[in-house]
Amino acid sequence: MKKIHIAFLLIHNSELLRDTSLKTIFNAAVSDPTCQVSVLSESFDPNAKKRLEDYLISIGEKPDAAKHYQCCDVNNRLTLDVRRLSIDVIFTVNPYERKITFTINEMCHKLKVCYVNYGIEMDKSSGEVGYVRSLKNAFRFFYTSEDERDIYQINFGLENNHKFIKSGSPKFDFILDREKIRQKGEKIWSSGLNSGRKKIIITSHHQDKLAPWSNGNFIEHHKFFLQLPKKYPEIDFIMRFHPNLFPSLKNFHSWDDAMIDEWKKDFCSNRNARIYDGDYEPLFLTSDAMITSALSFVALYPLTKKPFLFITKKDGSHFNSFGKKLISSNYKGRSEQDIINFIENVVIKGNDELYEKRAQVVKEIIPIAEGGNGNFIKNYIKEEILKERQKSQMNACLVRETLRKV
Repeated sequence: MKKIHIAFLLIHNSELLRDTSLKTIFNAAVSDPTCQVSVLSESFDPNAKKRLEDYLISIGEKPDAAKHYQCCDVNNRLTLDVRRLSIDVIFTVNPYERKITFTINEMCHKLKVCYVNYGIEMDKSSGEVGYVRSLKNAFRFFYTSEDERDIYQINFGLENNHKFIKSGSPKFDFILDREKIRQKGEKIWSSGLNSGRKKIIITSHHQDKLAPWSNGNFIEHHKFFLQLPKKYPEIDFIMRFHPNLFPSLKNFHSWDDAMIDEWKKDFCSNRNARIYDGDYEPLFLTSDAMITSALSFVALYPLTKKPFLFITKKDGSHFNSFGKKLISSNYKGRSEQDIINFIENVVIKGNDELYEKRAQVVKEIIPIAEGGNGNFIKNYIKEEILKERQKSQMNACLVRETLRKV
């Protein structure tokens, strides 16, 4: 049987498969002997192939288990005709219009494109996102909640309902591999995992004024965050920023590199404080609690069964129904005193009154397929492609039979 050729279009080459919306689908496809796997880098990046090889080795595969293709040259001119690769289906996480040569617009009329949300829809304003119009011609859309499906219906029409498949986000899959991932967290914390010290993550979303879904509040609390490691020397703190936080501070809030470097230096001057920019999964699984303004983490962190405090915006956070259910089973606040109360009562004293409610909500609304959502998506697409091939073969047989009779 001819292998099914599955490709992945990467929009951020520097991340290369660190985006877990694609990672577990990729992992499932690479480990399937009936699949051929390719990775397409949208923008020119001379180091992308090497990073792909390193990643394949890290998951126990041969470095040539997937092929890498550069779509554009150094001047961002399209140099690859994807039709010549005989790709059966291509996955993307990019919903936005982008002013570069190679975009989703180049493919939707030529290939079977599958869209997987790079985030988890938690906020009502997410429906205002200007999706790429040509995605209407995509083959399938995979979603987590009915709120996300509704966004697809608004953007792409009810006539495409058959294209919207409930799978659950592949980002949830980390919890199925918790023990292995937890071991990777051994060196993250300054005191190690077996010190008995409490460990708190602080995460902050970006503060892009042009993004209605941005929930960041670093500006409001940045001085207070510096005080926490000093106020609680018995607790280890790790600050994990959104990749676009500091660029947004420079673009919209008059910060410069000197101010950013000074803040980082001050925070890390404490023996019990670190800044971490690696994968969040081992951080989640080795922490005791989280303080966050990142919407996606509101859906992901509850899988650990640990408490978190969601810091709301000054004007309130407009959650959709999926988000409301998750936030109702965790703690929320905005003031410095709210943060102090969470640390002292929930983390230090262990008064996690919402533990049972949180576990029940996660069980009710977060879908995780047997073997993982990434594997579910891979198997679904594989079956769809095989059905199409069988139908095509049957039609060819009917044509030959008709011609023979004539």
